[in-house]
Amino acid sequence: MGSSVPPFLIMLWKNHPKAVNEIRGLGMINGIQLNHPSGQPVVDLCYKDANVLINNTNGNVLRFVPPLITGKEEIDLCIKAVDDAMTKLGW
Repeated sequence: MGSSVPPFLIMLWKNHPKAVNEIRGLGMINGIQLNHPSGQPVVDLCYKDANVLINNTNGNVLRFVPPLITGKEEIDLCIKAVDDAMTKLGW
């Protein structure tokens, strides 16, 4: 992981080291490759529990591509939803 990886994604990796295989991206366009066949359970829980829509690509990659006007509050809400979903799943 390079220094360009946002700290909030590093926090997810540290909280769920067995679930996260790789973090990649640049700036605010990032992806988390999971050590699970599908990221869909995370997507489902984020939407069901926090009304947060996460993009699941390539089966096991959670993709983060927020609008340029996204603020810290929205980012924190999104990351908390993903963290809570992974915790709930036991990942």
